[in-house]
Amino acid sequence: MKKDPYSESLFLFCNRKKDKLKMLYWDKSGFCLWQKRLEESKIPLAEYGRGSK
Repeated sequence: MKKDPYSESLFLFCNRKKDKLKMLYWDKSGFCLWQKRLEESKIPLAEYGRGSK
């Protein structure tokens, strides 16, 4: 990651199969991590090449 994880940013991570999403956020007292797993569908994301921002 090139961004500072302690900033007021929300970081999103998705696996290759697009059925799992993780969100990371710093709330000034610690990190919050949310996770979502889809049972039957996929997360609708645009396709980007490796190294995209």
